[in-house]
Amino acid sequence: MDPDLIRFKIPLLGSLAVIALATSVKALGQDDAMIQSGAFSLHPLLGLYAEHDDNIYTTPDNEIESWNYVISPGLLMEAQPSRQKFELEYDGEIGIYEKDTNDNYDDHMFAARAFLDLGIRHKLDIGGRILKGHDARGDGLTREADPESELFPPEPDEFTFNEIRGEYRFGANQARGRVDLELGSRDRDFDNNRDRTQFFDRTEDFAGIAFNYRFRPKAFLVLDASTKDLEYTIERPGGSLAGTEKRYRLGLTWDLTGKSIGRIRFGRVEKEFDDGLRPRFTGTSWEVDIRWLPRSYSYFDLKSSREPQETLGDGDFIDMQSYELAWTHNWSDSWQSQLSVALEDENFVGVEREEELTRLRLDVRYQMRRWLRLVFGVEDRSNSSPVPGLEYDAMMFMLGAEIGY
Repeated sequence: MDPDLIRFKIPLLGSLAVIALATSVKALGQDDAMIQSGAFSLHPLLGLYAEHDDNIYTTPDNEIESWNYVISPGLLMEAQPSRQKFELEYDGEIGIYEKDTNDNYDDHMFAARAFLDLGIRHKLDIGGRILKGHDARGDGLTREADPESELFPPEPDEFTFNEIRGEYRFGANQARGRVDLELGSRDRDFDNNRDRTQFFDRTEDFAGIAFNYRFRPKAFLVLDASTKDLEYTIERPGGSLAGTEKRYRLGLTWDLTGKSIGRIRFGRVEKEFDDGLRPRFTGTSWEVDIRWLPRSYSYFDLKSSREPQETLGDGDFIDMQSYELAWTHNWSDSWQSQLSVALEDENFVGVEREEELTRLRLDVRYQMRRWLRLVFGVEDRSNSSPVPGLEYDAMMFMLGAEIGY
């Protein structure tokens, strides 16, 4: 999971719900659905969402399709006295499946964050979050499960994810050099289906340091190193997957206002297991996140990464490579579109298994009011795998709206 605060989509179900919700928000007398008093601001969120998926269990044949209706409430509270900033956030997502109510879910995330300016050279960013989430049937630990089998789980796998982290920055904003220190811990524990899920509860403690050298007004050369210690609560059959990961990378960060914003890291990753029978892994690690703005109303986003990920089944771990290219274009003040293509290459280290997931997606947004945006999206997914039952194609489309900040 991304260490930044999770933000759920805020969609809306059908035109009748749009009209009813728009009327209720309008009655608040807030054009942007925000309440503000001095340094304190309150941003309420509310949405409904309708999507149709023609393969909800990601099966290679005998696909099962269903409508899924989502209610997505949220609330962000901000306080910014002087040079400090504090945030409290809640995001929720409640899903109702038309085909089978056993797939229904309700996810909730609570987060707190503080940005502390402790002087010219000292900055502190600390925060934590709790997520009550789920893995849909046919995903996560149940990717290979057959919906027609008696072993197919009766409900989605539910989990609790906790994270606490802090980042300390030493160096003035205009200084030639700067040092960033990061320290934190996160854990994920499954809450149900314990006969299967108990072996995948884990804790990650992580730390990192980065040296930043400014060679242009808004461009930095960055050298960073990080370490992560992984522990599993219960040792699974076949041996423990606990161990350590270390990264050493060199890269650039820049912000050319109105032209390009980017972050690039290339380096080395080492993964070593506590179980001496599992081989040590050394490979290339990278992280690329670039936005190019050829026009003020049109831009491209390129993202790519390579990093080890914990396996939920076969192998010692997954050597994950991901690539995504997106084009966002503002056709007018009201209309915006985004076209994206993504590829995820999963190489299961320790077994002969490699999978490729491709996604092609189009989103169209219409800014109906300052506080109300209508949304339409369509996505095609395709997964190739040498494992029987894991190769599939799926198409999803959705209609909705977004309200709030």
